[in-house]
Amino acid sequence: MTKAYEGFIHKFAFEGNVQSIKTLVEAEQNCINSKDEDKRTPLHSACSGGKSNVVEYLISMKVEVDAKDDADWTPLLIAASVGNLEIVEMLVKAGADINHQNEQGNTPLHYSCSKNRYEVVEYLLNSKADLGASNKLGQLPIHRAASLVGLLLDKGSKLNAKDNVWNTPLHLACESGFGETAKFLIERGADVEIQNKEKNTCFDVIGDNNLKKHLMLFVNG
Repeated sequence: MTKAYEGFIHKFAFEGNVQSIKTLVEAEQNCINSKDEDKRTPLHSACSGGKSNVVEYLISMKVEVDAKDDADWTPLLIAASVGNLEIVEMLVKAGADINHQNEQGNTPLHYSCSKNRYEVVEYLLNSKADLGASNKLGQLPIHRAASLVGLLLDKGSKLNAKDNVWNTPLHLACESGFGETAKFLIERGADVEIQNKEKNTCFDVIGDNNLKKHLMLFVNG
């Protein structure tokens, strides 16, 4: 297989050009699983480009749905991060590992949470994605969520879960300045007295003094 085939098929996959991909595959069957310089396959490229027509064709050709690039990203991780529900559904139905962790330890649920992909998060949860999967920082998906915490809590995520430095979701919401998320967590019963490894409570990590005053008034009435 020539490098020309490899370059073209990744380009066509990203652009959604199924007919050109079929032509290449007829000429060189092995190019369908070729890897680029980042070890990404055409399926990775199709997911990056959000091209469901190419994903559908590649799956029908029995490509490896859990192929990993040089950072251990699978096509499903990309689709979840991009937020393409149609492609996520295709990959899961084709047998993709819903709880695969890349080199940072993040799962599709981590990325869909951090980027507020509500429909994807809901689908992954209904497909039994692991709420307790911990990345290299000790963070669960709920640590990466902002506007999606309610959905995760309703599905059973732990309200006061701690990461590697003992930060809870409330610590991270406060530190990031997500006041409404912090209020929501407090309303749901988050413990404002929990300290992280630096002995800081959620109030101690707030950089905005106005937000700190607002939340303290909210807690103390």
